[in-house]
Amino acid sequence: MSALSDLLEQQPDDERAGIYDELAQAATRAFGLEARESLFLGHNSGAAYRIEGAELGSLLLKVHAPQGRSEGLSRHAILDGLDWLATLAEESDIPVQTPLPDPHGSLLPTVHFRGLSLPCSLQRWLEGDHVGDLSTDQARDVGDLMGRWHATSQRHPTTADQTVRYDGHHVKQARDNLRALSPISSITRDSWHAVDQAADLAGRLIDSIGTSPDVFGVVHGDLNPDNIIVAADGTVQFIDLAQLAVAPYLWDLGVALYQYSYQDFSVRRAMVAGYRDARPGLTIPPLALETFVCAAALDNLAFQCSIPAQRTSPLFHTNVKRFATGFCRDLVDGVPFALE
Repeated sequence: MSALSDLLEQQPDDERAGIYDELAQAATRAFGLEARESLFLGHNSGAAYRIEGAELGSLLLKVHAPQGRSEGLSRHAILDGLDWLATLAEESDIPVQTPLPDPHGSLLPTVHFRGLSLPCSLQRWLEGDHVGDLSTDQARDVGDLMGRWHATSQRHPTTADQTVRYDGHHVKQARDNLRALSPISSITRDSWHAVDQAADLAGRLIDSIGTSPDVFGVVHGDLNPDNIIVAADGTVQFIDLAQLAVAPYLWDLGVALYQYSYQDFSVRRAMVAGYRDARPGLTIPPLALETFVCAAALDNLAFQCSIPAQRTSPLFHTNVKRFATGFCRDLVDGVPFALE
């Protein structure tokens, strides 16, 4: 469990909000700022806040300490992500949350809080609204923006290390983490066998894609409805960008297709069409989309499994069962489902 999660777990429930507020004040001061107002947004890969400052306008503050038992990134990996954001802002037309330095020029100063030393970052806020259900036009724009991101990655091959790497090993690790549910789960042995088979298939296909810059590079890594917003002029934007991840580019497409699997197939097809528009000549092997959808679902469920409250949630266990008997079984049987 991360040091911040451990600290919070030791406090009474009614005192945790106050601790998050104190943390925001301490982290803001690390950047030489005094916030007029701070709004706690949540605690996932880090504690995130919207900060209203008198001079700089709205900002995103993040204290990089993950929730639950998930392992946090190294300082080097977080800095790589922030440097990548700066590159996107400078060399592309992709709207990004541009990182801002502290008074000493550091993009990742340390905040000292209740005996902990935690890295924090500050980024410009992107204005926009979350959209629960994408229209087909918005979905096409999501695919187009994703494709332009990956085209920029292709022009800037990364040598980032110590960062999240979505590959066959990652898929197998996610499978093993999810397997920890076996003793307390109602999932049948046959269903777990389908999960094992699907993870093996996904791992082999992902590794077979290789790591050349045309197929592998910097990805967003978590394109879900919480991280996609639409500006007042209709422009689609991605947020929550500070964590660098490297993977086959199809990882992002698989995550988005999985996260919007509740919508009509026309939305998912529009997303893929927009992606193809941005990356003409792209070849997607048979069942590759299904493979990445399955890998993305496995990764998401494995992360939820690391949060104690989720492990006891009936809805979470239902979702695991549906994953095993749906995505995994279809992938093993060679049944296309990503765009159906």
